[in-house]
Amino acid sequence: MELVVNSWLPERMRPNATEEELESVKRFLAAFLQNDDKMFVRRPGQFLDKIYTCSKTYDYDELARERFKFFIVNVINNSKKCIFVDDENLQELPASTLEKLNSEKTNYYKDIFLFEAANSTVDKIIVSTDGRLKDQMADDETFQVVLLEDFLKDYQ
Repeated sequence: MELVVNSWLPERMRPNATEEELESVKRFLAAFLQNDDKMFVRRPGQFLDKIYTCSKTYDYDELARERFKFFIVNVINNSKKCIFVDDENLQELPASTLEKLNSEKTNYYKDIFLFEAANSTVDKIIVSTDGRLKDQMADDETFQVVLLEDFLKDYQ
């Protein structure tokens, strides 16, 4: 499976994350690393910026430092698990998707990097914790936004 995730992942690895948040990251990463799945990451992009910023910000906490180091080594720096989508490899997003992303009361610039990365995947799945984004894109014919909790129910 080819996946795109948003900022829930680094947010849930921070030192003050709840046990439930940490458990969701552990479950996701355990299944992700066990399978032949790949994560597609927009470069440059907000997800990558968030990973490195959090890694530096929370370096003072030994457990958080280890979580970020583990993720960077085993996913971000692993070409079998992480595929970067660079500017020169971008494919044009469908007009209907752009219209939904740019509709009133949305945050186009906050979310477009997810769809740019997902557009390079076969599955076009974005795993998110943003219920508003899921609702906004519910009837999109190209992309599937799945809430993390729903995704983890069947992800093994």
